[in-house]
Formats: sequence, structure tokens, C-alpha cells
Amino acid sequence: MEKDTYREGLQKFERDVVRFIEKFIYRVCIKISDDARRIIQQEKKVASGQLKDNIDYEVQITAQKIMAKIGVNANTPHGIFVHEGTKPHFPPVDAIKKWVIQKGLVRKGSKPTTFRSAKGTNLEKVAQGIAFVIARSIAKRGTKALPFLKIALAQNTGFIQNEINKLSLDGSS
Repeated sequence: MEKDTYREGLQKFERDVVRFIEKFIYRVCIKISDDARRIIQQEKKVASGQLKDNIDYEVQITAQKIMAKIGVNANTPHGIFVHEGTKPHFPPVDAIKKWVIQKGLVRKGSKPTTFRSAKGTNLEKVAQGIAFVIARSIAKRGTKALPFLKIALAQNTGFIQNEINKLSLDGSS
């Protein structure tokens, strides 16, 4: 009888430890994800909001390990290029044209004569001209990295340490 009580107490303790660690990991993931979104917003890397909206985290708990991943969902393929930057290359002009329009760089009344390739008054042509100039610049210089996930993690080392210090099994965290 005493053996069963000991075993049940040990199992409860194990469940409590996993539950507290799980809460800790979720708090950290939420904080880092929110801060990564804030960094993207502050650095004006927002046009459609797709990158910011697709920062996500996943926590996996098994008997052997607890693992957390924070990143950009696969449906946002440009996320890696924003995060890591790129070497010089000629990017797809149509994708940049879409970005130019979303960013509001083309408005009614724009003077298309500024760009040789944007003849007439069609806003699509103006956007195409702006996109081509941007693409040409990327072909010369590449793009600068904004490692928003690394920055968010570095900014949160104090928060993580405080959360670790708050961990307890008395139910107060």
C-alpha cells in the first residue's frame, strides 16, 4: 500500500514538473514571437503583414525531451531572406512590384516619366519601373539582413533568466 502511494506521489511530481516547464516554454515562445513581430514593425519590413503574421512557435513534449521551435511558417518564403539577407542577385521584378504597390510607393498622381520603363500614366507601369530600379539595386548590393528572431532572443535573455528564477513547484508561477 505504501509503495503505491509513493509511486503515485512520484508520478504526480513528474506531471507537475512537466506542466511547469511547459508553461515556462510557452511564456518564452510567446514573448520572443511578439518581440520578433515588433522588430519587423519597427524596422519597417512590413508591406502586407504576411511576414509578421506568420511568425509562429511550436512546442513538442515527449517522454525524452521538450523542444520549442520559433520561426516563420513555410507559406512565407521571403522570411528567410529578410532574416539572413542576400548576396547580390537579380530578384523577380513581379514580386518586388507587388511589394511596391503594397508599400504604397505608387499613388495616383505619380509621375511615371521619372522611370524610363514607365511610359504613360498607368500605375502598374510606374510600379514596374520602381520595382526594376529596386531589383537592379539588389543585383548590385544584395539585401541587408534583419535577424529579427536572433535579435528577439538576445533581447530576452534577462526575461528568460527571470522566468527560470520564478519556476517553482508550489503553483506560484
